[in-house]
Amino acid sequence: MNKVIKLFAIVAIMASSLALEAQNFDFSASCESGQTLYYKITGANEVEITYPNTDLFPYLGPQMPVGNVTIPSMVTFEGHEYEVAAIGEKGFKGCNSMTGELVIPNSVKKIGQAAFKDCTGLTGNLAVPNSVSSIGAGAFEGCVGMTGTLSLPASLSYFGHLAFSTCWESFVVDEDSPYFFVDSNCIIMKSDSTLVLGCKNSVIPDYVKAIGYGAFYKCSELNGELFLPDCLEEVGTYAFKNCYRLSGDLVVPDHVKKIGTYAFSMCYGFNSMTLGKSVQEIQAFAFADTHNFQYIVSKNPIAPPSAQAFDGVGDVPVIVPCGALENYQNAVEWKDFSSIEERNLFEIEAVSANEEHGSVEIYQMPDDCLDNTAAVLAVPRENHSFINWTEDGVVVSEDSLFFFPLESDRHLVANFQYSNIGESQSSLINVFPNPTKGLLNINAENVEMIRVFDVNGLQVSEMKAISEKNCVLDLTFLPSGCYAVQIIGKHGTITRMVVKD
Repeated sequence: MNKVIKLFAIVAIMASSLALEAQNFDFSASCESGQTLYYKITGANEVEITYPNTDLFPYLGPQMPVGNVTIPSMVTFEGHEYEVAAIGEKGFKGCNSMTGELVIPNSVKKIGQAAFKDCTGLTGNLAVPNSVSSIGAGAFEGCVGMTGTLSLPASLSYFGHLAFSTCWESFVVDEDSPYFFVDSNCIIMKSDSTLVLGCKNSVIPDYVKAIGYGAFYKCSELNGELFLPDCLEEVGTYAFKNCYRLSGDLVVPDHVKKIGTYAFSMCYGFNSMTLGKSVQEIQAFAFADTHNFQYIVSKNPIAPPSAQAFDGVGDVPVIVPCGALENYQNAVEWKDFSSIEERNLFEIEAVSANEEHGSVEIYQMPDDCLDNTAAVLAVPRENHSFINWTEDGVVVSEDSLFFFPLESDRHLVANFQYSNIGESQSSLINVFPNPTKGLLNINAENVEMIRVFDVNGLQVSEMKAISEKNCVLDLTFLPSGCYAVQIIGKHGTITRMVVKD
């Protein structure tokens, strides 16, 4: 034990000696709030704030400023007055005894790399003055007490990676800024719509094509489901690292091509992940230690190249497109998953041209790769009838219940028209016997679907018509009572009330 204590003492003495020998400042001076700050002369009338010692030991013990520090705009040395034009690289790095809300004077034009890194005692808001043009990488990284509003001026043209990596409440950017703007609590570059910084209240706009380096890094207050826009093409390095309160299913959209290093590392609140069909590159540790995935879906028929991307994820089931099994079983890292299964991963988007005229639903999806049959159903509303299904403006079917092989993503539109069938046509639909003891006959033209609802509106039975004119519906399994029988076809939707004895 004594040897360990002596070793630490020797290291401390050596550090002090090295620090004293390697002075990193031209002069020091007390500021208005009483602390000693250290300065380098950088011009005839300008200085930058720096640290007193070496890169390895920037501050030693009593040299570190304590409390609420007032950074001056001007400082005097040997009778000459200098403007404080910059906070130099590592100027206050590790000064965790600095407290309160940081106020930066209007004289400062540049804030260097890691200038306030790990100043954990700083709190509240940060307003960057309209004199600052650049902020270095990691300048405020680790300032975990700064959780209020970050305000950026019009003069700021650049800030480096992880410059503001903490979990902010909100953002303000001067509306005259030619470089950045705020939308939905996201800071976005005007030049290319890259989201460069997010906060705990961010909603990612649907036009964002890239999420920048460390945009949400360590924003642990960002919670709930993550919705990435469909047009997104890249998720940058460290983009969501340590956002462990995100939950639900992680869906990487189909246009994303690249997922950066550590992009979703430590996001262990997600239940599952779906990788879009365009993912071409997954960089190292992209999903490292995201260990609560129940399964992974990869829609690309060619296994995206990866190297330790899934480190710490575990051996979870992987689902891939039909015909891609062998490719994944032979791909680096993917082959380490013991359960890889093929499924039809094509998707159907079915919509109504007018929701007031009729509704749509996906009636059937393929269960496996052996049968790729899918179906959609168009249901006209009262006094309306179905016309056709179209895709990209081309008619693809005139059947309201449309069956087709699902061999690609489909985008279908159901079209309806006003069609008051009137009492005379309605009377042509015969439902008998009524009351019935179980078997119900339905005579009508072009019936495609029959549904039965109880008095609470709960669907209790459904049948696809097997004859265009005559159908027999078996209700023997239902208890006695009153039921609504909904008859769906090209003529529209007709409802008959039926009593089951």
